[in-house]
Amino acid sequence: MDRIKMLTLLALRTMVSHRVKNTIVGSIMIFGTMLVVVGTSLLDSIEAAMQKSITSSITGDAQVYASDAEDKLAIFGQMGGGDDIGEIEDYAKVEKTLLAMPNVKAVVPMALGNAASFGKSELDRVLFSLRQAARDKDTAMLSQKQAHVRQIASLMLEENTNAAEISTDPEKLADERAQIQTVMGDDFWQGFEQNPEPQLEFLDTRLAPLSTEGRLLYVRYIATDPELFVKSFDRFQIVDGTMIPEGKRGILFSKRYYEMQVKNRVARELDAIKKDVDAGGVIATDEVLKNRIDRLSRLSSVVVFQLDAEETPLVFNKLQKILPQTKGGIDELMTEFLKVDDTTLSDRYAYFYKEIAPMIDVYDIGVGDEMVLQSFTKSGYAKSVKVKIWGTFNFRGLETSDLAGSTNIMDLVSFRALYGKMTADQREELSTIKAEADVQAVTAENAEETLF
Repeated sequence: MDRIKMLTLLALRTMVSHRVKNTIVGSIMIFGTMLVVVGTSLLDSIEAAMQKSITSSITGDAQVYASDAEDKLAIFGQMGGGDDIGEIEDYAKVEKTLLAMPNVKAVVPMALGNAASFGKSELDRVLFSLRQAARDKDTAMLSQKQAHVRQIASLMLEENTNAAEISTDPEKLADERAQIQTVMGDDFWQGFEQNPEPQLEFLDTRLAPLSTEGRLLYVRYIATDPELFVKSFDRFQIVDGTMIPEGKRGILFSKRYYEMQVKNRVARELDAIKKDVDAGGVIATDEVLKNRIDRLSRLSSVVVFQLDAEETPLVFNKLQKILPQTKGGIDELMTEFLKVDDTTLSDRYAYFYKEIAPMIDVYDIGVGDEMVLQSFTKSGYAKSVKVKIWGTFNFRGLETSDLAGSTNIMDLVSFRALYGKMTADQREELSTIKAEADVQAVTAENAEETLF
């Protein structure tokens, strides 16, 4: 007992006699301990948040795929990669087994795929509306769309004339010029209301191929059960439109993909330039921004071709007021308008969305529209399916992620059609046809004997 008392007194005397040194050492130890505890907690929180943002958005906590797959599963894979992750033949059996395991809350069926969609040019859109107006015998719409076609033809004629000055094939351009001038003449449109088919055929087969081709969209998607997907991933949220209704076919575009790929090229370039400048970029000294603006100004026809005969003079007059020194027609004015710099970018960006955007299709494919997706099966056959765009979505916390934003969502029925997978009813129907036709399997060895 005396020894303990003596050691305690010695310890207290040491602390008192070296209180400055002890304070410094203690402070260092406390700071180090706090740094380790707080730093570890912070890292654990960041790691948990990152894991939660991924597992609660699209991947889940575990993925199950075919054991004999040629490639490893990569949900955030590269477009056009053609990854072969195999097939799960008896999904119902696998699902039942997984749900019987402890800590498994839900099993969400998914399939990865890539498809392409060939977009329409501006002229294609007008011709579609013209054909629809002719079918409905809408006189007012017919007159408007006819004027729009002639407006586009006049712009095409200007492009043809400019190209003739540097072309090495003047005969081809002369033939194209004659076809364009035919559409611009009054004789071409006489009798259109009574019998529009000859003119429509000429427009589809002779004029439309001369116009700028529509863009090719590559669509990477995950096919799933939409209702179960929403219930299982709480980071999912609809931005535009609605969710794919139960029992309906269709596709949801990722909001980021919709903005980066489907949006009108002029609007998309303006957005990107504005974003870079807001982040500190200076057009006057940044060669990348200068090149983007030069490319942007050459896209003026993308906007001009969408303006009909009534809208063109309205936009022309508006642009003349802000660009009084620019000579020429609507194409020259639009080109000059898009040549923005550090002093004009903000005003012209706002002006574009306020005055011009309402007159054009800001998105090549709108929410509620239908599009045709095309893909190739494993055996090499081309398949296509028409789907409706129900809306756009994103995942909370991953709104600006290029990886998460590159993947869209499709229903499983549409996927099966693109993948070329037959249903049980289709297989049964094929077997019946084979039986009725007395189809037999023939090997190379006995092919000649069977034939003769």
